[in-house]
Amino acid sequence: MKKKTQNTILIIAILLAFVFVVFGAWMIIKSNTQKATNKANVEWYDENGTEFVITTADELYGVVALSDFYNFEGQTIKLGADIVVNEGDASEWAKKAPARKWYPISGFKGTFDGQGHSISGIYGKSLDSAMGLFSDTQRGCVIRDFRLLNSYFSGSSEGTGSISSHGGGTFDTIYTDAIIATNYSYAGGIIGQVSASGEHKISNCWFDGSIAMKSEEGIYGGCIAGAISGEGGIITIEHTLNTGTISAEGSSRAVDIGGFCGSTDKGAVLNVTDSLNAGTVQAAYDKLVGGVIGDIKSGSKITVSHMYSTQESYIKAIGYQAGRVKGMPVVYPYEYIEGYGGYQWTTLDFENYWAVDVDAVPVLKAFTNDIPSVAGIEKNYDIDWYEEFGTEFTISTLREFYGFYILSANDNFEGKMVKLGADLVVNEGKASSWAKKAPENPWYPINTFAGVFDGQGYTISGVYVKGNSQKMGLFAETTSAASIQNLNLKNSYFEFT
Repeated sequence: MKKKTQNTILIIAILLAFVFVVFGAWMIIKSNTQKATNKANVEWYDENGTEFVITTADELYGVVALSDFYNFEGQTIKLGADIVVNEGDASEWAKKAPARKWYPISGFKGTFDGQGHSISGIYGKSLDSAMGLFSDTQRGCVIRDFRLLNSYFSGSSEGTGSISSHGGGTFDTIYTDAIIATNYSYAGGIIGQVSASGEHKISNCWFDGSIAMKSEEGIYGGCIAGAISGEGGIITIEHTLNTGTISAEGSSRAVDIGGFCGSTDKGAVLNVTDSLNAGTVQAAYDKLVGGVIGDIKSGSKITVSHMYSTQESYIKAIGYQAGRVKGMPVVYPYEYIEGYGGYQWTTLDFENYWAVDVDAVPVLKAFTNDIPSVAGIEKNYDIDWYEEFGTEFTISTLREFYGFYILSANDNFEGKMVKLGADLVVNEGKASSWAKKAPENPWYPINTFAGVFDGQGYTISGVYVKGNSQKMGLFAETTSAASIQNLNLKNSYFEFT
């Protein structure tokens, strides 16, 4: 019996040894396969060179490998062709990863010039590090002129951004439709967190992807920049478009998300101009959530000019405001700025950056070949009567009256007087019938007004205001310095929905 037991133990030992040998061999094969698929080509690089062109995925992985030793300061890396890292559909990679995993280019301080090419199929997922095409981008770096397509990113609390996880630099002429899904805070469509002092810029960029965030530790996210933190950081966002989505699920204590930026910390400076948010912002807890900016913290300084957002994006353009804000986004229903309406109702720079999309909101010229002409199309507003340093103005037409509304986003008219020079009819017909059928022309309340509005005895009639804004009227808000006088308002309709 003892011998039989010993034989049984010996057989089991031999079988276990065989299993370990097979398993070990399989692991070696798997490891070698992974190394082969993620192989990096660095033959193109010369540390004494100043300009390089890469054309393959292996050479792109070479930039990753080299970034462990070089920050590329004073050097330029260019794309010489479209690069595909993984085939397949990025929307399926959350369940099944593709062959090649991405590791961010770290500590970059040089220039990365896509020359109009695209990078697609990036799959980056990490539980213990930042994630993006780049991570920890340095002040002074320039990343520009390419499309990041069909890519997926999920990173840690250090930040997740499709272009950069955190840091700073200049991001110019970039389109991305990346999918970002993270259980941590600080996520952005372009950059997760601007965390470096000095000046940084996001210009002529377009986020068209999605961000899904879930955390109980606090959520900071934006479709352009997740958060701006650290004293001394100055960021300019200009000629930039968001048509992507951001959603947050987590603690009600700190959900700071926005269509452009989630939050700005004390000491941060943010300037936003000539930009449009037509994306979607979703959060169960809405105190620090906005269509443009979620939370403007005390001690931060924000300037907004020629900035537009859609009513459908989110109920409020700015979620919470404790810091200083100059100017406000202009908010329209989506239907009024799609097609040629985007040209007729906004002051966006159509000469240099923007183009009409006949089926959607305005898009950036850099990313479309079909640019309809706007020659001969009249604006729905007139602001030619206005001079920045003037103190007294007279408006006499409906187009000038709409111009007054648009100007009020950037000027509260303190110390200035606006006079009516004629009766104005916004809509014909009877206001009593507009509850069932809206008239042709909506009115948007004039933003915070601190000047003098003198009707000079004239009448404004046919005003129709309907929406879910908390501030609705001919004027949205008037300060203690404001004076509204000598005005008749007739045949008008106001409804809060």
